[in-house]
Amino acid sequence: MAIVVEMTAIPLVLKRFPGIQGKNRTLVILLIVALHFFIMMPAFGGIIVLLGLLCFCNVAWGYWHAGYHTTAVSMTDGILKAAVGLVMVSLALLG
Repeated sequence: MAIVVEMTAIPLVLKRFPGIQGKNRTLVILLIVALHFFIMMPAFGGIIVLLGLLCFCNVAWGYWHAGYHTTAVSMTDGILKAAVGLVMVSLALLG
């Protein structure tokens, strides 16, 4: 369900606001992805909410700090997702 919402929201938002380009376009996409993690909470629990919050904070920081380059926003996003994913796999293997 969460992926369907994400895959629907991204093109709808970008179509509705065609002027969004560059860094703001990246931030909008990453924001939608961050929000989709909250929908996944019933399946994955609090850790996925934590990931959503961390990704949301990264997007907010990128929006409010012009010096935080798009590459840094994207790399931080990927590192957050990889780190939380590793924690989730580790917990699954331990449990």
